[in-house]
Amino acid sequence: MRNDVEANLKKKVLITGCDMITPAGLNRTSPWDALVKGTSCVRSITRFPCDTLETKIAAQVDTGSFSQLASQYCRKRILKQMTLVTRMGLVAAIQAVNDSGIDFTQCDKGRVAVILGVVSAGYNSLEAETGNDRIVKAMANAPSAWISLEYGIEGPCFPISTACASSAYAMAYAYGMIASGSADIVITGGTDSTLCPEEIRGF
Repeated sequence: MRNDVEANLKKKVLITGCDMITPAGLNRTSPWDALVKGTSCVRSITRFPCDTLETKIAAQVDTGSFSQLASQYCRKRILKQMTLVTRMGLVAAIQAVNDSGIDFTQCDKGRVAVILGVVSAGYNSLEAETGNDRIVKAMANAPSAWISLEYGIEGPCFPISTACASSAYAMAYAYGMIASGSADIVITGGTDSTLCPEEIRGF
């Protein structure tokens, strides 16, 4: 049995697609371009009033441009049931899957997993102003669950939460699942946003 496990762990694990939603851009190439050029994404906070906060600058995703992008992939009614954190995770996953060329109709969906690094789903005072659905929005499992629903995935679906290391642990776990033979495909990565009045006051 041990020899079988060791043999499986020698399997190659390939990254077939990737994407990013960041303050530097809404695709995987923009952040690298910004790094190479030394472009700073830190600006005055515009998402909410910060007159009473000690910190008034941050690197924030362009929510207007992101909303337009998200509307290309999801119906408005569905998007209303998600926080910004969940929407970013879902859209990045969709674009990564498109980048990979994977056709889930040709896969055993029971051997496909979604493992994300998520500290929280980002439910805060800003999200509370946008309507109800607090339970659905606040679950840490929301980002991975919505991705699973998008593709009808039937394998393991859960978040890993280890503060700033969450996504690294999620990707390491995903690697182990494929290398050990317990999954054929894993959608992995992470999603987070701490740009809200509560987080700024807390930190």
